[in-house]
Amino acid sequence: MMRSELWFILAFVAAFSSVPAFNYFTDPLELYGGAESRLLPSTTESMRRNLELLNLMKSAERLTEPDVILGTSHVGLGIDTCGSDIGKLWHSGMKLNETISIFSELVMNSENERLIILDMAALAEWDGQLVEQHMRLQDTLFNLELAKLSLLKLPGLQQEPADAFCGSDYLRDNRDLNKIPQHLLEVFSSGLSIFEVGVNMIAETCQNPKVRVAIVLFPFYLSSDTLQLTKGLEGFLDSSQFLSPSISEGGCPIRIINLASRNFQTRVSTGTLGMDQDDWYDFNHFRPEAGRRFLATILSEMEEEL
Repeated sequence: MMRSELWFILAFVAAFSSVPAFNYFTDPLELYGGAESRLLPSTTESMRRNLELLNLMKSAERLTEPDVILGTSHVGLGIDTCGSDIGKLWHSGMKLNETISIFSELVMNSENERLIILDMAALAEWDGQLVEQHMRLQDTLFNLELAKLSLLKLPGLQQEPADAFCGSDYLRDNRDLNKIPQHLLEVFSSGLSIFEVGVNMIAETCQNPKVRVAIVLFPFYLSSDTLQLTKGLEGFLDSSQFLSPSISEGGCPIRIINLASRNFQTRVSTGTLGMDQDDWYDFNHFRPEAGRRFLATILSEMEEEL
């Protein structure tokens, strides 16, 4: 009886120890072979999200496409880059510190000319967002998500970034176009100031003369009703206010492209405000048909600057 219990304990210890050992030696995200900086500073609430962001950083490091678009769920749901020379990296609700970490990888690994299209929504900054918290080593070792990546790495099944992120996702449920999420109401009430810190951090971070940056404010679904709730961005929509990043000598050329303002002014002038429902999943997520037009406009205008 004692012998069987001993074997059970030994088997349990062996199985328990195999996960961290497997994660450590396989190291799919290269967490343990380099400096502690590979552990992404993050204020995220879950280990799963932190690992996903680390994976995005590795993807940013491997991307070879001359043009890259980086952003929040605007990009993930509404921009399809499959079949093009455009890389795509996105995460829902991307926070400023996460954006800066991934953006830094893109800049640092750009040996040739590169255009980075950056979703301005990923630059919204609010109090406490930049407080750094590192993942503990034991949290990364005892993690089944990391073990799954390890299993994919062994036979070489890890997807290349272009294949993993090029397409567009979609929302499966019908949503109210006039319902503005609470966190966006907070963003609108802050006006442009909520983006200023992020825009200037991008300018400070980007010191590679081979990189150009287009920071884009993508459109929202605006009707007469929702206009009453978006007063904080009123100046940005009518172009009476604008952002101008402080670019140091030798820094990356940065252009602010305000597609939200253009779309708003076009709708007002044509009397079609709130009538473009086919382009939208909900208030802040546009469909790929609209995304193709937005992306074509951005690329065309950045091409004209060359």
